[in-house]
Amino acid sequence: MFTSRKSWQFVLAAVLALPTLSNAETAPPETATYSVEARVLDSGMHQGTSDEITLAYQDIVYQQGAPWLRLHVSDHHLGDSSYLLIRSHQTGAEQRMTTTALENWGNHTAFFGGDLLEIELYVAPGDHDVFVSIDHAWVGTGSDQVAGGNGREVEAGPRSLCGGDSRVASNDPRVGRLFGGGCTAWMASNGAFLTAGHCVDGDPDQAGPGLPNGVVDIGFLNTVVEFNVPPSLPNGIPQPALPQDQYPVTGAFVAYEFAGANSDFDSIGADWAVFHVGPNANGETPQQAQNAFFRVSGAGESTVEQTLRVTAYGFDWTPTGTGGPSAACCDINSDFICDFVCNSQNVTQQTSTGVCTEFEDQGTKAWLRYEVDTTPATSGGPVIREENGHALGINTNSGCASGGNRGMTFNQDNLKDSLNNYIWGSGVAYADATSFCVLGTCSGSIYNPHPTIPEAVVDVANGSTVVIIPGVYAAANGNVFCAGADGKAMTFIAPFGGVSIGN
Repeated sequence: MFTSRKSWQFVLAAVLALPTLSNAETAPPETATYSVEARVLDSGMHQGTSDEITLAYQDIVYQQGAPWLRLHVSDHHLGDSSYLLIRSHQTGAEQRMTTTALENWGNHTAFFGGDLLEIELYVAPGDHDVFVSIDHAWVGTGSDQVAGGNGREVEAGPRSLCGGDSRVASNDPRVGRLFGGGCTAWMASNGAFLTAGHCVDGDPDQAGPGLPNGVVDIGFLNTVVEFNVPPSLPNGIPQPALPQDQYPVTGAFVAYEFAGANSDFDSIGADWAVFHVGPNANGETPQQAQNAFFRVSGAGESTVEQTLRVTAYGFDWTPTGTGGPSAACCDINSDFICDFVCNSQNVTQQTSTGVCTEFEDQGTKAWLRYEVDTTPATSGGPVIREENGHALGINTNSGCASGGNRGMTFNQDNLKDSLNNYIWGSGVAYADATSFCVLGTCSGSIYNPHPTIPEAVVDVANGSTVVIIPGVYAAANGNVFCAGADGKAMTFIAPFGGVSIGN
């Protein structure tokens, strides 16, 4: 049996070496590459001496034929109100970078479609010694790993398709793409993002599992989660979403596990990541802008023979793309050879359903097997119970040629704890007015929340957090309480808003 990790990766040309592949169950395929090109731009120093904000500096970054660009700001001083404006000449998309925005974005800009960026520095009254320096650009290319990009078919066919490709286009606002990171990510009801662990841990042989903060691959911290993704180019090269639909991955919280250092078979059922993202170009969080989330719950033997759904951003080569020397190649079997030429649906959001065939819970490892069509780059996508829309786990491994694709579930101990505690630490208690716990057995976890806020107030640890999921918490249903009467300190958080209490 051979299966492949369902992810893809941009390759940092001349900087990051590709991993050596072995006969393993999870091996990273590749798709569109990028190079890092020196672009030395220095605005010089400017003073805000006029009565209004003024345009003090203009320049461009141009790389002929590039499908997309991103800039890195090496140094800056923007004062209190000055800002850097970046605009795509082709799409008109803009991003305004203030001091705070540059901090949130790790001194990177968003990804912009097209090959020409216009740079403008605006200086506000009262700001002094304002400047910005740019030292390099990320330049999108095609897949130059295979000359010509003509593609070839593989006799065995894709191992992650359970027959013909049944996926259809979708637009689930809860599910995003890791642009520059090659995987899928999605939002849980506490505002956390989830993906597969192998999307975070780029070198498991050296880093090992990270609980809660191991050695995170630097490439992951330079990615963004994006929504409302546009079609790829006709040859399959992905195009970035607008800057207002991109959210930078931050190091504020990253917990993950990928137990594939010794054998990639070890990673099945222990391949997950929980992480935090920063605000978009407009200062909005994804929770504010998307206002949608998955409730999460554990799986069980009753899940077998139930209908499951996977929504993700996978490879697509049906029909075959336009080809050409810069085409994005769908390397579906991880041998660094182009198997198919991707098309305009490549790594855009698609969804498919199928039956669950197996459930396994070993405590340290837990997984589901299912006959749902997936392709590389679907790693990290939610595994959804069609009956109620709850996310049961994370899509991780291909294997339809041997009984079904696989994803790990929230029954796994480490994932269960890390998602439940997220950025608030232990002792948190959850309330959900549409509680899905079995009557009388609500534990107050994210997987089994209390139906009323007073129950969560009683359950929460001193100094911890009550997380309130959107809904109507009517007084008639018991939502009358006096927090802190017992001397406990607590914080109330509604990650997605839309909470009504006591009506």
